[in-house]
Amino acid sequence: MTNKEDNERQNRLREIEDRKIEILLEIPNVKENTEKISELNSEYVQLGDEYYNLKIELIKAKSQSN
Repeated sequence: MTNKEDNERQNRLREIEDRKIEILLEIPNVKENTEKISELNSEYVQLGDEYYNLKIELIKAKSQSN
């Protein structure tokens, strides 16, 4: 794995973290729109899965380079 790929993964991880925070801040402002809340919850879960997979890839790449 190249350093460029590592940097791209790190950037994506930061983007995911930022979006997850935005979602958490947005949910209380949605009020009682359950459809919107459901969409935000689904996005949050998907981002969590992507975040987890990227972290695993980074750990694997680092262990292979050592």
